[in-house]
Amino acid sequence: MKSLIFKKTLMTCCSLVPLFSAPTPPRNLQLSVLTSTSIRVSWQKPLQENGIVRTYLVSYGKARDFLDMSVNTATTVYGLTNLEEFTEYFVRVQAETSVSGNPSSIEHATTLEDGEFFALYLFIYLFVCLIDYLCILFLPWK
Repeated sequence: MKSLIFKKTLMTCCSLVPLFSAPTPPRNLQLSVLTSTSIRVSWQKPLQENGIVRTYLVSYGKARDFLDMSVNTATTVYGLTNLEEFTEYFVRVQAETSVSGNPSSIEHATTLEDGEFFALYLFIYLFVCLIDYLCILFLPWK
C-alpha cells in the first residue's frame, strides 16, 4: 500500500489520518487520601495515545473551576504533598504528546485532619495487638 504525506496528514488508499492527533483523556483517575497533607493520584494511560506520551500534566486546586496548581510527571502515579489539612482538593490529569490531550474528568478528595491519621494508626495498632493476644490465648505452643 502506498502512502503520501501532505501537510501533517497521512493519506492512504482508503482514509485520511492526522499525524498529530491529541491523546484521549487518561482513564480511571483515582485519589487516595494518605495523610492530613498528602493525596496519591493514580490513573491509567489513554486508550489512544496517538504518539508517544511525553508527560502527564496533573492539575489541582481547592475549587473545581480553578485548578491553580500543576505538576508534570512521566508516570501514572503522583503524590500531592504539602497540602492543607482537612481541605477539599479537585484534581484532573491530561496526557501530552507533541499535542496536549483532553483532560480527564475531575475527581475530588478531602485531606484528613491531623487527629484522624493518628486515630487510624492507633486503631490498626490496637487491632494487631488484639490479634496477637488472641493467638497467644488460643493457639497451643509446641
